[in-house]
Amino acid sequence: MAAVFSINRDGRDGRPGAIGANGNNGTLLWASGNGSAGIPGSHGDNAHDIGVTLRTDEIQQTLVIADHDDPMGSGSLPIQIPHKNILLSAKGGDGGVGGSGGRGGDGRSGCDGSDATKDCKAGDGGDGCRGGNGGPGGSGGNAGNGGRVVVFLKAEDADLAVLVSPNVDAGTPGKGGSGGSGGSGGRGGQGGASHSWTDSDGNHHYSEGGSDGKDGESGSWGTSGPLGACGHQGAFKICVLETGINFPSTCLVGLTDFEIIPSEDDVFEPGEEVMLQGIKFTNTGSLPYPQGRIIESGVVSNDWIHFLHDDKLESMEEIAPSTSVLLREFLPIQLKAPAEIPINRTFRVQATVQPYGLYQRLNHPMPSVSKRIEIRYPVELSKINTTPSITLQEEMPLAFEVRNISSRELGLETKSHRILRVVLQTDSSYNGESIVIRSLNDREQAVDFREPIIYEIPELLGGASWSFSASLQFVNPDFQPNSHLPIFVELQLGTLASPQDKYITVQKRTFNLQLGQPFQPDPMADILLVTNHLIDHSQIAAWERFARSLGSWACVWNTSLYQGFSLTQSCPGQEPIKNLFSNKIIVLFNNQTNLEDGKHARVMDYLSCQEVFETARFNDVKCFVVGGHEHLTRWSIPARACRAIQLGPEELFKIKHHESSLLNDEKDTYEVELKDNFYFFSPRESRIRDA
Repeated sequence: MAAVFSINRDGRDGRPGAIGANGNNGTLLWASGNGSAGIPGSHGDNAHDIGVTLRTDEIQQTLVIADHDDPMGSGSLPIQIPHKNILLSAKGGDGGVGGSGGRGGDGRSGCDGSDATKDCKAGDGGDGCRGGNGGPGGSGGNAGNGGRVVVFLKAEDADLAVLVSPNVDAGTPGKGGSGGSGGSGGRGGQGGASHSWTDSDGNHHYSEGGSDGKDGESGSWGTSGPLGACGHQGAFKICVLETGINFPSTCLVGLTDFEIIPSEDDVFEPGEEVMLQGIKFTNTGSLPYPQGRIIESGVVSNDWIHFLHDDKLESMEEIAPSTSVLLREFLPIQLKAPAEIPINRTFRVQATVQPYGLYQRLNHPMPSVSKRIEIRYPVELSKINTTPSITLQEEMPLAFEVRNISSRELGLETKSHRILRVVLQTDSSYNGESIVIRSLNDREQAVDFREPIIYEIPELLGGASWSFSASLQFVNPDFQPNSHLPIFVELQLGTLASPQDKYITVQKRTFNLQLGQPFQPDPMADILLVTNHLIDHSQIAAWERFARSLGSWACVWNTSLYQGFSLTQSCPGQEPIKNLFSNKIIVLFNNQTNLEDGKHARVMDYLSCQEVFETARFNDVKCFVVGGHEHLTRWSIPARACRAIQLGPEELFKIKHHESSLLNDEKDTYEVELKDNFYFFSPRESRIRDA
């Protein structure tokens, strides 16, 4: 909470002017009157001067403020309390706002004309009179002048002046009052009524009525009053008691520059100690900062920077106006390590290095600058290059790189004597004998994953890369097809404190390897499931149970295993899919998958509109698309071709009330249900659209 001591000698604000009187309304004898002028706002008062002396008590614990003009206005503040401020205000009073002009009187209405008779014509109505003008607005009051604020202190107490916040501004001139509105014009008189009659001879006569009079014009708006005159700015000065010299401002010291010493390997690493040097303090005020008054400097700790208060620096040098002092000592900071390493991305953060300056005696902060650094480890693991799905006994390539982004060599056989290695392992819940790895780097024999596999990197020069190539192979025939095996790759590095004895994991990458189910045509199967490496064994098993419940069987085509899917191209030694599944059903899983080049694809990206249409029409194949319905709506389909429509309750084997989702119970088993985001291309629909 802020501690504030204040002395207020502001000038009193002027009062607003009164509104002018309204004009009289017009009568038979008098024209309408104009509104009166608004009363001017009164002037703001000039501020009174302030003179105070600043000093401390004998034990340097209390700041004493002595008011020269009013002893009752004197006071004190604890010198070490933070966020303290001395407000000395001698601001001129604001001018009062001018009063608004009075409203003009309304004009007199015209007289009505006399009615016609058989002896005289009807009279015309009289014109209305003009309304009176609005009165002018009153002028705004003049602003009061700012006062003089003088602070007296000893040269050795010049640092106390940084707590002073003076206000010697002139007041704000009063705004002129707005002009009054004009009075309304009088209403025109009504013309006399017409008259008709029949004489004694039976002749009819008619006398016209009189014309209505014109309405009078409204009066003009009054003019706005002028703005009040500006006041004069006051003056602030600091008087040094020993010399009588006056200064127009305080001593304003700030931390204006510093330098971060680059790391030996040009990388700012978590856990590393980094040095700051060239701490620079500049006095931008006009009052010299006194010698002997300590300026403390340190660094603000944050999420990534740790600073020990015992490492702070102190300076007792005098700082003349518009000059700087440069500290020769260093400030050490510790870069914090992350609580956990992110998976499948490189750890890299931007950290703010924020040194601070402090008037130590006053416990008062100075303005300071900051800089940003990037914190990361000196090595990084590239993305894993592999294929997502392989069959039993098929070998899958595995490749990645370890890059040394620093300028210093790493490895136990280098001058750094720092551990550098890669560890491959799988989840402990899986049988390590299910898969083997053959390293092409060291021409090793195949090894399984019963234990983590460690590859030491004895030497990696600065800026260089170490490449790893191997193959993975499923060898256990009992491993469920379409199941996933998680593979973890960890990059480990010796610690800064014990580089050859202790290590930490600096990067993690993981990927799931699927044991793909090869396509095996079965004449008894009525359903083809077109899947990918993201569709796991439990989901496919649910669809197979669904097919069996209908008295049929299902085959599987894995797009990740065969790098795509086509209805028309022939399989090796087989007919095209559209022929193999004529009069049958194809279920297409349209979820998004990642390709090896980093792009994305869905199964519908492999098919053309014409291909699906012709298969549905000429081979009587029903193609059901699971998911990705927003993708289908963007698919261009010819007007006379088949189109994607929502599944009706009678369309699939006349099954009633099905919904489209995979429901997972607590035992991780799935059941198939069909609902609205199930889309299909059917022979019946293609014939309807072609009609």
